[in-house]
Amino acid sequence: MAVTNGFPAKVFVGTADRGIVTSTDGRTWTMANDGLGQLPGTRLHVDALAADPAQLDVLYAAISYLNGSTLVHQSPVGVTMSTNGGASWRGLANNSAQVVTELLPVAGYTGAVYALTTTSRTPQALGKAKVIAQPAEAAVATTARAPDSTSVVAWIIAGLAAAALIFALVYDAARRSKRTAATLRLRTHPVSINR
Repeated sequence: MAVTNGFPAKVFVGTADRGIVTSTDGRTWTMANDGLGQLPGTRLHVDALAADPAQLDVLYAAISYLNGSTLVHQSPVGVTMSTNGGASWRGLANNSAQVVTELLPVAGYTGAVYALTTTSRTPQALGKAKVIAQPAEAAVATTARAPDSTSVVAWIIAGLAAAALIFALVYDAARRSKRTAATLRLRTHPVSINR
């Protein structure tokens, strides 16, 4: 479902087998399938529907054909776009291998939309949308692999250095406390020297 905030507001609903219907009052619905390519004997399935929030007349729809009666086969067609409030549609991107599950328009840029599919939750740039940079495979592989021998040796050396530091601090504290105790004994019990 998509809603455009015009006056009056217009609601677009993608159906499972009849394409797109629209209404301005919720009681009266009309078909908005001109240009979607509904063929006789097929059912037009709307996989995803979105409206550009900055442009009231720009809409995007991902469609598929459903074929069969007892065993239904879904054939993705792609993403279409309307620039006249759903009065007519034209193809934006063919996507025959994957079913689009969600469309994310780039606000204010006609023909720019990102799509999420059933096989990938990484946004795919369609039309004029800019490609989102993918993380480098090397960086991903580095975080996923087991630590190598160099990093194990580094941890052992760091552990030994920490142990040596703790030993030095304890030894120094013990020497200072003995010196302080001896100094206090001399102040409280002075030693007399006989000649």
